[in-house]
Amino acid sequence: TLASSMLDVFTPGFSLVDQLEDLLLQELQIALGGSKDKNDYDHDLFMNRTQNGNSLRIGLTNVKPFISDTRNAISKSFTLPTSPKGEKLNLFYVYVDQYRNLSDVVSSCILSSYIPMGTGTIKGINDVQNKAVKRANESIKDMEQLGFLKQGVTGHSIINVTRTRSGKNLDEQTENDQIDDNLHYWDGGIVNMFPTIDDSTIMVTPLNCTFQPNPYISPKPEKDD
Repeated sequence: TLASSMLDVFTPGFSLVDQLEDLLLQELQIALGGSKDKNDYDHDLFMNRTQNGNSLRIGLTNVKPFISDTRNAISKSFTLPTSPKGEKLNLFYVYVDQYRNLSDVVSSCILSSYIPMGTGTIKGINDVQNKAVKRANESIKDMEQLGFLKQGVTGHSIINVTRTRSGKNLDEQTENDQIDDNLHYWDGGIVNMFPTIDDSTIMVTPLNCTFQPNPYISPKPEKDD
């Protein structure tokens, strides 16, 4: 049970991603031949099922450039920065397809589900009570440096140089500089609602729509008698 009451989601400070964090990890471990105990699962089975992670893509939105570009577009023309086919927004789409362990998967899922004031609190990594986003962000930063995060359009690894908040590289920092530990990734659905790997990706949605040439599962439109 995620919450003791259906009204908990309206309680100030409630965070759905914090409610899901432990439950998701436990269910994944059980699905991989383990139990709810910490790190009890078949790691080899996990890597085989995901083809070393290549067949498991978890989408993220690169927040800073997305918000910056959106603000610029709204201030100039009152339109979002999208082309007719959506290519512009996809420039902000990032996906993860490499993982060291199940904890990496959970961290990716937490940020891929995080929307401030929606699925989590507006405080994000600064929330002292709900720390799922902070933990996920710390893991994602490590994964980013390992090249596990890919740019959604090119597929190239995103390996950012760790900088201080003043913009300096770490080897240029002074005593007054602070390391940039800001939250850079939110829910991937903000910029790519229906991501695919290739034309064989099966799309599943509660919406009445088609995804040709991809196979898909969706409700059929009701016909009037």
